[in-house]
Amino acid sequence: HIKENGAMNYEISQEVEFGNKNYEITDDITIKDDKKRRRSMFLNTTLAVVLFIASVVLGFFSIQWIHLPMCFPVTVWTFLILIGGYIAYMFVHELIRGLVYILPGGPGSGNLLFGVVLKQGLVYCVSKVPVKLRRVRTALLVPFFITFVPLYALGLYFGNIVYIIGAALSLTVSVADFYYIHMLRKHKGSMYLLEDIPNGQEPSGYILKEIVSVETLEKDNEE
Repeated sequence: HIKENGAMNYEISQEVEFGNKNYEITDDITIKDDKKRRRSMFLNTTLAVVLFIASVVLGFFSIQWIHLPMCFPVTVWTFLILIGGYIAYMFVHELIRGLVYILPGGPGSGNLLFGVVLKQGLVYCVSKVPVKLRRVRTALLVPFFITFVPLYALGLYFGNIVYIIGAALSLTVSVADFYYIHMLRKHKGSMYLLEDIPNGQEPSGYILKEIVSVETLEKDNEE
């Protein structure tokens, strides 16, 4: 089930086995049309820029209103730290996602793949086995709530624009997660996602449903 370029190659309605469970492929979420892929990437980039500017401007005026005079400790070193922090956060962001995957009931650390696509400046964490969509959505939202929200709140509380800019930069990383959640919106949380190793900015992979045998149902009822 592997293409020449290393990507997965399954067909809709095909049955696959992972561990001791059987699944059926129900959908392919990979965007194969180049025009649609470029349009999607453009919209994602535009949304990231708009959200970054909006959050910084909102934070700027909020701080100016709450704290007078405004704290504005921005130097060359500040920018270097923000840039370095942004790059580091791209890795931390995926590590947080991986932590959600290794919690009880998840695929476990042995089934996770971490990597970097230098050409696209992309860091990824994917599971080699199907993951329930309910957990996938949680993993996509957790980095936003434990990074952007606290940083933004601290920036407003202390009147420090650097925290606001840092929060805004972390928000740009989460834009792709919001888009991913939007892509998966029509699928129930009980379904599964089998992600492919990214070959660009777009998510790719398959939606699966678990095939439950009569024997398994009878065993569960007995228990």
